Amino acid sequence: MRKKGVFFVLFLVLFLLAACGGQAERDFKDAQWGMTMDEVIQLEESNSNSLYEEDSSSYGGGMELRYDDMFINGKEADVVYTFYREVDNYSVIFPETFYKGGVEFFNKLSDDSLSDEEYEQLNDEFEKKNKANIEKIENMPDTFVFDDYLLIEGDYYFRNLDEKDSEELLESLMDTYGEPPYENEGYYRWYTGRTEIYFNGEDYISYTADYLAIEKYIKTNSGVSDL
Repeated sequence: MRKKGVFFVLFLVLFLLAACGGQAERDFKDAQWGMTMDEVIQLEESNSNSLYEEDSSSYGGGMELRYDDMFINGKEADVVYTFYREVDNYSVIFPETFYKGGVEFFNKLSDDSLSDEEYEQLNDEFEKKNKANIEKIENMPDTFVFDDYLLIEGDYYFRNLDEKDSEELLESLMDTYGEPPYENEGYYRWYTGRTEIYFNGEDYISYTADYLAIEKYIKTNSGVSDL
């Protein structure tokens, strides 16, 4: 009986590990970066959301799926998924996450009390630490190309919010992502290593895929030789 109990426990542990390992990481709403339009439509349909509008994006030549009158964190919002077949590298490479110590470095650079000598020393240390990443980014093409329109951005446009509602959104974001590393004039930014999150402090939250989350989708013939 004891052996059977041991085998059962081992089986249960392995099952739970496999289940956890198989869970897809969510980047925006229930979706992952790199999903196609059809995949997102099917995902929303599985959540009983079948009404949407498809249109070209007003920026960057992308395509949008728009779902109106949804509820996010208990608040009414329009949800927009944006897909691209190609993106400029600067739109998905965030120095804060691409470079080692990026957040700390750029926060220090914003200190107006830095002397010229301190600025040069800080910059030299950063370049030494990130020599390989600097070379990598210098060898990248200006534009990344995909085989299909892929999910790169997501936006929540909230409706009819008062100041308390906006504060609750900020609290929810901080509960999920921690203290924002960037806060300036009422807007906030977070970086997860897969996503840049921007909140305007009132009624708009934007999510953008990080290069590290989508590099596997970049076509090898786009000029990136070391991906």
